[in-house]
Amino acid sequence: MLSTQSEPAGPTPPWPADQVERWPIERLRRYANNPRLHSEADLGKIVASIRRFGWTMPPLVDENGELICGQARVGAAILLELTHIPVIVAKGWTEEEKRAYRIADNQLAARASWDPELLRDELQALNFADFDLGLTGFEPERLEAILAGLGTSGLTDPDSVPEVCTQPVSRPGDIWLLDKHRVGCGDSTNERDVAAVLAG
Repeated sequence: MLSTQSEPAGPTPPWPADQVERWPIERLRRYANNPRLHSEADLGKIVASIRRFGWTMPPLVDENGELICGQARVGAAILLELTHIPVIVAKGWTEEEKRAYRIADNQLAARASWDPELLRDELQALNFADFDLGLTGFEPERLEAILAGLGTSGLTDPDSVPEVCTQPVSRPGDIWLLDKHRVGCGDSTNERDVAAVLAG
């Protein structure tokens, strides 16, 4: 039977992230049984991110320098030929705690999902600012797919004005059914037009 009991609430113990230290990179040791795999392309994206934003997420290590989280970041640091990097130290953790957190750190993040409309809005804002969207970590094909739905919500290009249709599609009195909604072509101050829309 799997154990999923949560720890009872109590005084907050010291957290690893309470203190950031800068260690020489040769002091760090990879965990041989790390089940998380990273391709060269993954490392390349992390390298690009560090170059642009600097070091934002220190790896988690134990007192002996063995990596608990952040092996890909350390790999990127080696490619960048960095000699010292920030780390946070998990002091007093058991082997079971370290093994469990290596999995949890990746799995908990993997459970998250994107709000597609908000994601499009954020990417569109970056696109308008000529920001390198490759730094977001998405592949070019994925970015194209996400941005393909732009114009349906959120931000729009202020310089992009649609052309006026020369031949109207709808006429006064027309009612359009959009799923559970009704849209009418008419005069909103005309009681008959309003009643036609609300008739459904």
